[in-house]
Amino acid sequence: MRVQPLFAEEDAAAYGGAYVTFQPGARSAWHTHPAGQRLIVTEGVGRTQQWGGPIEEIRAGDVVWCPPGVKHWHGASPTSTMTHIALTGVRDGQNVEWLEKVSDEQYGADAQHEDQGLTARQQAMATIAAFTAGGELPRLRTALNEGLDAGLTVNEIKEILVQMYAYAGFPRSLNGINTFMAVLKDREAKGITDEVGCAPVRGRPEAS
Repeated sequence: MRVQPLFAEEDAAAYGGAYVTFQPGARSAWHTHPAGQRLIVTEGVGRTQQWGGPIEEIRAGDVVWCPPGVKHWHGASPTSTMTHIALTGVRDGQNVEWLEKVSDEQYGADAQHEDQGLTARQQAMATIAAFTAGGELPRLRTALNEGLDAGLTVNEIKEILVQMYAYAGFPRSLNGINTFMAVLKDREAKGITDEVGCAPVRGRPEAS
């Protein structure tokens, strides 16, 4: 889970804001908010549950209200990242009380069967390659951000874009790389540090 603070509470507005991204299968612990919390889902698919109630699926565009004092959790689905803006009320200097972890059984049995389909990383790889090949740069920017949020490293994405030269031609491969450099610069300006990862090994090994 990655939390990027947006603003703190003030006397005239007793709530803070944060931009929160969950990786596939990640979720918060059970917790309560003394003054409540509102979630605005901006990307991906997630889950939330109030104590004693059913698990609810949440998607981009959904707005979720977590009432004051109600025990609950929220996070990503097993196969997708989920990002939301959290607007959290503050009462007497407190905005959250953390409780026990959410077990795999509470999260949902299908969390154990992610291997039945493409993982979020694999889906991101395919999407990045498709938008690069099609020259759809605005959609590629979105796919690149989602790929990094899904756990792809910088070098893994660079390798995808380099390999697209053989399938889509040099201009589109280069456009993809330039778009990726711009995405990394934007993320760095927002305080997001992405994993670089190992550089690919090219060439034939020497004969012994």
